[in-house]
Amino acid sequence: MDIENTQKELLKIINDFDKICSKHNIWYMLVGGSVLGAVRHEGFIPWDPDIDVFVKNKDLKKIRSILKEELPQYYNYIEWDKEEGYSLPFDRLGYKEIPHQKLHMDIFPIIGAPTNKVVRKIFTKICFLTYKANHCKYVDIKYANPKNIGSILRLKKILRFIPGFIFKNTFYILSNLFDFKKAKYYYTIGTGYGFKGSMQKEIIMETEKFPFENLMLPIPKYWDEYLTNMYGDYMTPVKEGFKKV
Repeated sequence: MDIENTQKELLKIINDFDKICSKHNIWYMLVGGSVLGAVRHEGFIPWDPDIDVFVKNKDLKKIRSILKEELPQYYNYIEWDKEEGYSLPFDRLGYKEIPHQKLHMDIFPIIGAPTNKVVRKIFTKICFLTYKANHCKYVDIKYANPKNIGSILRLKKILRFIPGFIFKNTFYILSNLFDFKKAKYYYTIGTGYGFKGSMQKEIIMETEKFPFENLMLPIPKYWDEYLTNMYGDYMTPVKEGFKKV
């Protein structure tokens, strides 16, 4: 599937997701490159093959139940903690007939993070390393970054001796370590941004509708602060690793 058709299908997915969340008054917002796309392109970044959203961790059980009940049967909803051999600590929504690695909307649960900067750096580092280890253990090599295959194969030899439940239990502990309601900062495991992916909660909790292709979707009200923290000069496309942002 080429990028144009991928984005067309993703637009259908986010449209259905948005309708259900609006119907049930469930908070969510676009995140990362999807926010950048909304602000800079009023839609997808031209080369972006997925779409990302934040939800509250406490709402995840409710979201799973409602989506499975109300989405058409051709959808495939992956629960990160229940899917055998799944390599990511967040849920995914896609189609049953297409492998999730090729077409997906990522659903990231946001969690509380410590206020102290040093403690927050340690916390986000532990989250990041746990995520990477779990990903290396289960990732399908044919979908891995070609540059990282050698390292992944070496790590797989070590990680095969560590039971998968160790990582899942660690994710549970980290996700509930800090009370999200009381926390001043947030984080989400699995975005790959590390420390800069943790910001003051007030930056994201208020949202506003913003043009995204032919839809109006929620992004952070303080999107300039959010994008500046994530990408710096976000209006100028730059290369980050293998992909532009």
